[in-house]
Order: sequence, then C-alpha cells, then structure tokens
Amino acid sequence: MLALTAVHDIMKVKELLPTVLPEHGPTYQGHPVGSVITDHDTALAYVLEHDPEALPCFAALPAHQRASVLFTQSKPGFNHGWLVQ
Repeated sequence: MLALTAVHDIMKVKELLPTVLPEHGPTYQGHPVGSVITDHDTALAYVLEHDPEALPCFAALPAHQRASVLFTQSKPGFNHGWLVQ
C-alpha cells in the first residue's frame, strides 16, 4: 500500500501515459488498441498490470503485495479517501 501511495498520481504526468498495445487489446477498460489512456487511474492500472518493471518500487514487492496494490488500482469502486479515513 505504501508503493501505491507513492505512485498513485504519477500518471498525471502526460509524458508517462501509456498507449494500449495490440497484445493487450482489442481494448483495455474501454480504451482501444493504439489509444493513449488519459485517465490517470486507468493508466496506472495498465502499467502495473502490463509493465510493472516501469515502476521499480512496485516491481520489487512480493507477488501477494503486488496483487493487493493492483486490486486497489484496477477496481473502479475502490475509494482511496475511504482507505485513508
């Protein structure tokens, strides 16, 4: 969870936004192959799921901890504010 806190808003940097690759299509959470994922939460989920080595603090976690972080990012119903409270 500390890794998630550290990287939660990193995808607000437009230069870091991922493009959906053909091997992950035809769509990823509604984004077609070849499109840039502009929603920062969805973009982070895509990177965590398909290119975890891009975020060394996440990649270094044990598999069970990575699964917990990915769950909080890839499930749209998760509310980070509620977690903090």
